[in-house]
Amino acid sequence: MESTYGCPCVTVLIPAKNAQDFISESLSSAIEQSHLAQIIVLVNDSSDSTEEIVMDFSMRHPIVQLIKLPAVGISGALNAGIRLVDTPFIARLDADDLMVPHRISKQVEFMSSHPHVAVLGSQLEYISTTGTHIGFSNYPTRTSWIKTYLSFGNPIAHPSVLIRASALSIDPYKSEFEGVEDLALWIDLAKGHELANLDEFLTKYRQHKNQVSISPRVKYQEVELRLSSNLFRDTNFLTRLAKSFLNRLKVVWILRKIRKFERL
Repeated sequence: MESTYGCPCVTVLIPAKNAQDFISESLSSAIEQSHLAQIIVLVNDSSDSTEEIVMDFSMRHPIVQLIKLPAVGISGALNAGIRLVDTPFIARLDADDLMVPHRISKQVEFMSSHPHVAVLGSQLEYISTTGTHIGFSNYPTRTSWIKTYLSFGNPIAHPSVLIRASALSIDPYKSEFEGVEDLALWIDLAKGHELANLDEFLTKYRQHKNQVSISPRVKYQEVELRLSSNLFRDTNFLTRLAKSFLNRLKVVWILRKIRKFERL
């Protein structure tokens, strides 16, 4: 179906810090999308040539805007970007990841027919530094399963999402949960909105040695976040958790069967 929103209706936010190796490819994948009003690159305290690369893109593509920031962290960078948005939707992409063709048009089409969904992610294709295929994600798609998964994992890939701007408060990313700022936002939004994932591989997620590792402090923040959000008080939690656990066991069993078949 056609989008019910006047287009261009999407602003892409790309936080970038020392991203010179991949930012050109990421920007190229974003520029090819439809429905775009603007691509805002939030260059956050970079010491390499990221800023120069983005500036070159902005000179050739007017929709690309460079915002230079001090060391404010990803939460501060994204909040700064959101203040500049005047479109109904915000798309996210990281500076080392890629959008596949038609990602945004498919997400806008879904959001147009599902007005209660505030956040829409996609499945990921995992790629290497050189872009070689590594594997695929298996995120839950339905709101009920996503809200269950919030209790023990992150069910939505941050760089894959399209967010309804009207659902966001001022400065929605919490700096006190830096490292799990996306999970904190999903938990906040889940209290009054639906969350979903498309069952399509619309984002290529690059895995490389320079990625930020998950430190013990961040894992502690993650646990503290779930406890402070009262996620474990849901009366249906145990039932849904058990079903989700069995479903994940089934997925593991299927993957082992596939790998065994591939070795034949």
